[in-house]
Amino acid sequence: MSIPEPSRAPSVVLERPDGVQQALYVGDLIGRSASAAMLLDAPQISEAHAMVSLRRGRLLLLALRRRLAVEGRPAREVILEPGLRIALAHELELVVVEVRLPAHALQVGAPPRVPMRRLSSVASLYGEPRPRVVTRFEPLAPAHAWHTAGSWRARAGADETREIEAGSELEVDGVRFVFGEEPLGRGMRSTTRGGAIDAPLSIVSYFDTIEILQEGREAVVLSGVGARILTELGAMRAPVEWETVAREVWSAEPALGTATLRRRWDVALIRLRRRMVAAGLPSDLLRSDGNGMIHLVLQSHDRFVHRS
Repeated sequence: MSIPEPSRAPSVVLERPDGVQQALYVGDLIGRSASAAMLLDAPQISEAHAMVSLRRGRLLLLALRRRLAVEGRPAREVILEPGLRIALAHELELVVVEVRLPAHALQVGAPPRVPMRRLSSVASLYGEPRPRVVTRFEPLAPAHAWHTAGSWRARAGADETREIEAGSELEVDGVRFVFGEEPLGRGMRSTTRGGAIDAPLSIVSYFDTIEILQEGREAVVLSGVGARILTELGAMRAPVEWETVAREVWSAEPALGTATLRRRWDVALIRLRRRMVAAGLPSDLLRSDGNGMIHLVLQSHDRFVHRS
């Protein structure tokens, strides 16, 4: 299998257990699900087993449901470096062949009306009367930009799909969108409040009850669906697709359709966020990326403890 040439998108080349080399990009999943970028057909692999992530300018492999292992030592996350061997499960090992970290990432906007923003995996672009960039796929949008196999592509209306890079332009309903570059290290946030680093958080899970402790503040107690959402996110310790979490939260109702499940999820998430903000918790503790992924953002000094 040929590996795409290095691009402006961060990527890692991994050697699969069958010896085939495959390039994965930020946000790509490894697992047994048909939607996984690296599909591994083995019973000891979870549907969403691990994910490639970019943090603090480094590429990592994050465990989603089960721990990974490096040289026999279990790990929730592994910094990807050439030559590293990562065990996903018994007798299933990946080898890091190459890590590609370009200095810049692609961004898009229509200044001054639409600020420049970094592209993740797909974006929907709107022109007049309300120009904007939405960082997810919206089928009715007049134009889209997306990442495929190491390159960026865009299409407006019935026009042909074309590759884009820094300096490219795209006309969308009377608005000229431009593509540019920004340093990859820019915009990496820490969990903060009022511009200062928060005191460490201790989050204790009893499955359907969550207790959040922080020095100098009263304990915050959450229960019900909101607590179960945090419990699942705390177990995964990485960005994960909303439906994966929702199916676990409402596991007693496996026949729920996606549309019904989404309505429940949206309502539960709004209530959970309101409760957290009202309690004075960091506003970016629970973060969505606009592409269906959600993440409980904990810093190195925070703790998540399961006592269920």
